Amino acid sequence: MTDTKETDPLQLLKHYTANNLTPQLLDQSYNVVTRLQDATYIQFDSFRFDKNMIATSFQGLSQQYFPLSVLYHATTTRELDFTKYNEDATEEKFTIRLNYTERKQWLSFVSGSSPLANDSDRNLFGKTSAYSFSDIEKRRHDNSVDKDHQNAAEIKRQKKARFDKDKIWMETHMKKHLAVSNSSWEESLESKDKEEV
Repeated sequence: MTDTKETDPLQLLKHYTANNLTPQLLDQSYNVVTRLQDATYIQFDSFRFDKNMIATSFQGLSQQYFPLSVLYHATTTRELDFTKYNEDATEEKFTIRLNYTERKQWLSFVSGSSPLANDSDRNLFGKTSAYSFSDIEKRRHDNSVDKDHQNAAEIKRQKKARFDKDKIWMETHMKKHLAVSNSSWEESLESKDKEEV
């Protein structure tokens, strides 16, 4: 049993992580299951939360809130590198997941290294939440690309610009080289023709 008085599942998850405890995963009939994919609820002692309830006390850099299941998954896979975490999230069929920076920020909080960015004005989680899972899904797809995608697009644009610049230089260089080569070749042919006459 926990000795914490917190009813916020994120604080409970942090407490469980610090004490090497694992919350129970329950199906719709409140039977214990082992896979998050089969669960409907995540239970911390006597506190039970719908796994799809949106955690309004953690907001990622992409300005979106995440379902408890996503944060639970990120916590239970904290030993994995980011690529393996994404592979596992794909196996669990998550459509929403933490990007690299958000995961790092979340794991820093859950391990006790740092508070949540918005910890001081934290809202309660669950019934009072103004967001549903479908609202977050819609918001994620309606938003412009997040910072990671913007950075990747900028890097790609810079590489293309360098490639185009190199391509232009190469074409110019080849034209000059061919012009010099052709003129030397033509001169040698002309001199050979003159010798034959």
